[in-house]
Amino acid sequence: MSRTIPSFLPPMKMRPVISKHYIDTWYHASQMVLRANTIIILGYSFSSADNYFCDMLRENRDAQIIIIDKNLEAISRNVCRVLQLDANRYSKQIKDGNLIRKYNNRVTIVGLDLADVNMDDVFKC
Repeated sequence: MSRTIPSFLPPMKMRPVISKHYIDTWYHASQMVLRANTIIILGYSFSSADNYFCDMLRENRDAQIIIIDKNLEAISRNVCRVLQLDANRYSKQIKDGNLIRKYNNRVTIVGLDLADVNMDDVFKC
């Protein structure tokens, strides 16, 4: 199945001079995140320094969020902090040998190396 998926790569740091292009990119990204039914995040640490992106995720309370990262424990902690979820309340699953955690049937974290990701399988999580 071939899908067109809107995507963006957040800038890694703020620059001393913010260009119009930079502001437009963040605005369009925030609009996509706000309107999304499903948000798929690949290999993102959810650092506390990334407040703007984390705020965008918190604003969309209805989207299903799927996160794929090989560091399941660290990502689980960070996601729970960012989205204000109880870190100890999740259901466990194993699919194709990969550990999966589900929080409130809204957030799914898949412990998987990005080199092994098949996007068609991600939509089945």
